[in-house]
Amino acid sequence: MEGLVVVHPEMGYLDPAEMGEEAIRNNRRLFKNIAVEIDKYLKTGNRVYYLAEESDSLDSELIYPAIRKHLPETVYIPCDITEKQFLILKELLIHEGLDRIVICGVAYECCVKDLYYLLLGEGGSGPFATKRDYEEESRELGWSKKSLKKCII
Repeated sequence: MEGLVVVHPEMGYLDPAEMGEEAIRNNRRLFKNIAVEIDKYLKTGNRVYYLAEESDSLDSELIYPAIRKHLPETVYIPCDITEKQFLILKELLIHEGLDRIVICGVAYECCVKDLYYLLLGEGGSGPFATKRDYEEESRELGWSKKSLKKCII
């Protein structure tokens, strides 16, 4: 079984007050492509994990509509603190024993890259999240040092 991890594709990335016209056009195209991939993964019996950024529910208006329609069939992981969200996801992925994991999202130079390094076993090597961040969030989750080590390494 394969897994598709969708990282933070929410409507803020289409906000003219925050983004230029070209970025909005590119992000809209990316969101449409992500929705197509989600559909493919679900139709083939694979898992999809949606990592929320600002949305607090599956039906939030902050989620791009073509993506939102698929969310009831996905594993939705809300965001309190990004590093905590990533640790929760990695723990799920370890237990599910997937053969392949594909990551997609908007912020390739931060969130996507940080998650990528965590999934590689190099948590804290990405551009923003540090090992200390992961240690602090693992304590918030009530994890032992052994559990954290299993997730980071």
